[in-house]
Amino acid sequence: MFFPKKKLYSTPLDFNLKYDDVDISLDNGNNIYGWYIYASKPTSKTIIYLHGSKGNLSTYLSEVAKLHEVGTNILVFDYRGFGKSQGMETIKHSIEDALTMYDYLIKTKNIKPEDITLFGFSFGGAVALELALKRPISSIILESTFSDLCRISIRKCSCIVAPLVSKRLLESDKNIKRINVPIIISYAGKDQVIPITHSKKLFDNANSPKYLYEIVGAEHQNISEHLTAEYISLIKNVVVNGKVIDKNSFDNLVSN
Repeated sequence: MFFPKKKLYSTPLDFNLKYDDVDISLDNGNNIYGWYIYASKPTSKTIIYLHGSKGNLSTYLSEVAKLHEVGTNILVFDYRGFGKSQGMETIKHSIEDALTMYDYLIKTKNIKPEDITLFGFSFGGAVALELALKRPISSIILESTFSDLCRISIRKCSCIVAPLVSKRLLESDKNIKRINVPIIISYAGKDQVIPITHSKKLFDNANSPKYLYEIVGAEHQNISEHLTAEYISLIKNVVVNGKVIDKNSFDNLVSN
């Protein structure tokens, strides 16, 4: 399920973003590499960006640059096996790496849990939910995320391969029921990889306050080209301003 790339094709400097390299050594001799991107104005609000199962952190930098408009710091990193992060790519390692980066924010950057938001794209959304069960956070954004690993494996692989996937792995539709923070669930309107029914099931299972947002015209791999000011405004209101948006206000926002 993993398709990592080692070569980095760009850095935050290519998007005029100020950043520091983050390189954390693990006890087993491997490391996790990422970028801590600073907000345009000083703030403690920080998003941990958890990317998908393909490419590396540079693959997702165009969306990270758009997300930067929200006004937070952003920590984006590669799971083991991706980019400059060493080691074997596995689901278990990806979750452990997310925990390591969260702890880095707390211990090294002195960021408080109430200022941390998790942003998970595709596979990264499932990792975000696993992380949210293990550490306190402020809010979550899930973008084009599958509701259950076994269910998506049937679609992407086959009914023969799917039974080999443990039903205990990445059960996002069950995990989300145990999380009680504001959550935005967004999906690409023309997603050809993960059907929108997955996002809708996650939304149905999520606790309030929750928001379901369609990224109109987007496919799974080109979401950054379709991000709107309304989407950024929704994220900013929930993540930075800490607002609970009522139904009428939300309907007005997404219809403009």
